[in-house]
Amino acid sequence: MPLMSDSTVRVFIHVNPVGADEALSPADRDVAGTYRVAVSADLLPSQWADAALDVLHACVVIDDESQFEFTVEDAKGTLLTGTPGHLHASLVDAAELI
Repeated sequence: MPLMSDSTVRVFIHVNPVGADEALSPADRDVAGTYRVAVSADLLPSQWADAALDVLHACVVIDDESQFEFTVEDAKGTLLTGTPGHLHASLVDAAELI
């Protein structure tokens, strides 16, 4: 997905199952891991997690999201949280999986 800007910020999404791997659907067994995301530097830092999660959900099929914990960090390891009231997928064009 093309970004709004050539300047990006790198963030990481850690996707971890909340229970045993055996409880996951066969399709979800390969979802866990760390995903690198380039987020447009045009966004406010408070929007980085929202954009990263929007693009993850657009690109990675997850049968049951409730079976996973999603943690977003910037390149320095600082925890990023989404903004209350964020409209799902509204920032999908402001980030890309790398």
